[in-house]
Amino acid sequence: MTFSMRTPLKAAVLGVIALCMTLAGAANAASVLRRGTASEPPSIDPHLAAGDSSSVIIDDLFVGLMTSGPKGELVYGVAESHELGEDGVTYTFKLRPGLKWSDGAKLDSSDVVYSFRRLMNPATAARYAGNFYMIRNAAEVNTGKLPVEELGVRAVDPLTVEIVLERPTPYFLEILRSNAAVVVPRHAIEAHDKAWTRAGRMVSNGAYRLVEWLPNTLLKMERNQHYWKADQVKIDSVIYYPASDLGTMLKRYQAGELDIIFNFPPEQIEAVRANLSKDLRVVPDYGLFYWLMNGKTAPFNDPRVRKALAISIDKEAITKRLLKDTVEPAWGVVPTGFSEYESQVTDYDRIPLKERQAEARKLLEAAGYGPRKPLEFEIRFDSREEPRQIAVAMASMWSAIGVKAKMRTSDFRSLTADVARGNFQMARYQWFAPFQDPATFVNLLRGDSRTNHSGYDNPKVDEILQAADAQTDQAKRMKLMAEAEKLAMADHPIIPIYYPVARRLIKQRVEGWASFPGGKVKSEYLSLR
Repeated sequence: MTFSMRTPLKAAVLGVIALCMTLAGAANAASVLRRGTASEPPSIDPHLAAGDSSSVIIDDLFVGLMTSGPKGELVYGVAESHELGEDGVTYTFKLRPGLKWSDGAKLDSSDVVYSFRRLMNPATAARYAGNFYMIRNAAEVNTGKLPVEELGVRAVDPLTVEIVLERPTPYFLEILRSNAAVVVPRHAIEAHDKAWTRAGRMVSNGAYRLVEWLPNTLLKMERNQHYWKADQVKIDSVIYYPASDLGTMLKRYQAGELDIIFNFPPEQIEAVRANLSKDLRVVPDYGLFYWLMNGKTAPFNDPRVRKALAISIDKEAITKRLLKDTVEPAWGVVPTGFSEYESQVTDYDRIPLKERQAEARKLLEAAGYGPRKPLEFEIRFDSREEPRQIAVAMASMWSAIGVKAKMRTSDFRSLTADVARGNFQMARYQWFAPFQDPATFVNLLRGDSRTNHSGYDNPKVDEILQAADAQTDQAKRMKLMAEAEKLAMADHPIIPIYYPVARRLIKQRVEGWASFPGGKVKSEYLSLR
């Protein structure tokens, strides 16, 4: 059958259709939040993920017993309440009734228990497992000395979880909001094994669910209708766009393609302040950018070599001239800003650079290196512009003491995988606090910590940190950790470069963005104009 209409009527109808399409397009655009990430996430499995590019996505997909509120405050997640026993080590959590996974399956205490057991199972090789060694038998389970059933986490009933610790831990609730402590779906993991994080297979319990993942292009999430606060989530879809080049990300933001970006080239800071001042958010960050030396192999198993390389770096030149004074030079592993913690690490830049270079040459000579046998090694870094610039600057500084550093770029996923396997000589690395306590940084120097990729192992440092673990007086605990940091850094197991600040650009159409240390706001707390 054919159909025709008179021209005026046809024009009117087409006009209405066009208007509807325009309005629909505007409505759809208004319900989609576009966020930029610094790189392709290596993984979005909460137990295997690494880096900021993974953590912000996991924050949108998963929730643990505790979580972060709209202003960064600690709030309840799948738990609605908790009690701490008189013994100071027994935590009893009551779960919210009616919890469901994004596929509609029931979520109860058995899922919480499974998640902690998977986290501590040595077969999982979870990156942050060591952060939970305060749980009873956690260290023994994680090192294969006890079965996972012996972990101090049990289901009392479908809505009650009991967690027993080895010792009182003042920051235990804080650590429960970290990515590694979220609840993961046993039924999806057992059905798909390592492929469970793929779009179409992933099941989550947070505000959003994964619907599409095109590697190095985009990762799309839609609102999880089974989330217990789904009616409070205002944005329908969130799309993450990875871009390893910060300049490219800034251009996309300026072109209106992105609503939020977490960083931009430091040399653009003045232009950003001049042209995007209303969008700019700068807050302190709990992070550390540093260079890992593989202390298990030559030449970095020699403390003289490590010290020579560390003291010949001009951190002030890197942070002030190269990074435009947008970050703070780092002398130890613990960033400033933690109350009651006073780092005692030596500030080498107080000594003139020429004097430090002279000392470095003597150390290298004592270690067997010199003009006839120069120290040579490979330094690896991810492919973004900022790490490359820093690597070039450091190679030049080392050249002044007769060291030859060969530079090699890698994508972030390959770099982190090789670091985990110990397949590197020197690598540029970063650490952002999964929970707000200095322990997460000091553990980078702890012999039995999975986050210690340098291979550094000092029994005295570990002894002091064990004493800190057992200390219930917070001031005394902080003092012990500072003592351990000072002792370890005298051996120069790593080379800290700077403590970052969070530099965000947020479009004016995004509402609900709060400024607080770390500067990461979950998409569920945002809305669009």
